[in-house]
Amino acid sequence: MKKDLTISYLHTTPAPPFDGTDAVHNEVDRLAAHFNGTITNLYPFRRPSSLLPRALYGWHRLSRLRALDQHQTVHHVFSPTLAFYPVLNHLRRPIVFSVSANVGSKRPANIRHMKKWGRIIVSNLRDFDRLNSWGFSNSEVVLPGIDLSGFFRLPQPPPGKFTLLLASAPWEKKQFETKGIDLLLETVRAMPEIKLILLWRGLYINDLRQMVDGLNLASQVEIIDRKMNVREIMERTHVTVLLAKEAGLVKAFPHSLIESLASGRPVILSDSIPMADYVLKHECGLVIDNFTVEALLRSIDGIIHHYGELANKIPEDLPDQFSIKRMMDHLSQIYRSIV
Repeated sequence: MKKDLTISYLHTTPAPPFDGTDAVHNEVDRLAAHFNGTITNLYPFRRPSSLLPRALYGWHRLSRLRALDQHQTVHHVFSPTLAFYPVLNHLRRPIVFSVSANVGSKRPANIRHMKKWGRIIVSNLRDFDRLNSWGFSNSEVVLPGIDLSGFFRLPQPPPGKFTLLLASAPWEKKQFETKGIDLLLETVRAMPEIKLILLWRGLYINDLRQMVDGLNLASQVEIIDRKMNVREIMERTHVTVLLAKEAGLVKAFPHSLIESLASGRPVILSDSIPMADYVLKHECGLVIDNFTVEALLRSIDGIIHHYGELANKIPEDLPDQFSIKRMMDHLSQIYRSIV
């Protein structure tokens, strides 16, 4: 049935330094293989920067986009936030636009162009309700599909220090602050009885090591700067943490947090991340509403004292909720409905 669908997948973020370490790029690779699609990156550089205006994205690939427009059934754009990319006006085929992180808090400009897109896909009700309030009638919620085949509920880690995992490294230097790296290191320094594992991806690794050494945290912080089997790390991790001052900094449903829950490990996350609603509903982790050391200390202390209770609340059907097949089937329905 899918053979008559030909999808042009369009990235708006650069590929990661280590192949296979970016959730969105992995998802697009899987979709392209399933739907016999092509992949094009609208972002013009190898390194990310928030300073580049979105109006400049994609023009270096305009001839390729026009060629794809002649043969593909649908163009499917992946963007961290809801944003208008002017190059898309040169496409005649229907557009599906997936927001991986957050639609934003302000009604976007050029909204009239976005309302013409075949579908705007979000992963959570926060974004869906906001789009409705802005007058969008072409939005739909699709939960992400995550490969959890290698993840299963693990026994508690062996005796030793209570261990936190952070598996979302910064793309830009300023994200040491906005993604809570600074905050997390200060918190670890205040709790000598805990350990922190940082799963990195090549960017700003020297800056990180200098920070860790400067805070005398070498004995408490383990840095892994290479592609790793996350399940193996989960075996010696108690809880996975992810902080963000703004929702647009990380995926709405970060893969590291879903993988943590699938492994039987509770999570700690900022309330700015839409997945916080899921965690609060199922009581399978703790949500912090203040970006402070004190708030994070309270959360870590709370999760230590209620660890078993929180771990037992992780939904048994979580792998089904985030299954790749369910996502593929849902997207196939959307593609066909807008052609």
